[in-house]
Amino acid sequence: MDWKTRTNENLPNTKTRYYVYENWKENGRKARIHYSICPYCKEGKGIHNTSSEVNGCWRGPFYKSFDAEKFAQDGGFKVRKCKHCDPV
Repeated sequence: MDWKTRTNENLPNTKTRYYVYENWKENGRKARIHYSICPYCKEGKGIHNTSSEVNGCWRGPFYKSFDAEKFAQDGGFKVRKCKHCDPV
């Protein structure tokens, strides 16, 4: 069983939320979409649990992956999905 399946089973009543991490320093403007429960996202707090915006910032929550992706694209970011949580 993969990480996403295990986590979703542990949180059956959690409404799916998405966050976008906008990175300004990584070879141009890139954005990555995460599930809110992803260990890299942690409800928009990230792995460092800080609000520092030196390299980028968290945006959200969004309740549809389409909305998260559109938000990032409208901001001029090259958008990708997190390889760890693989949001759909």
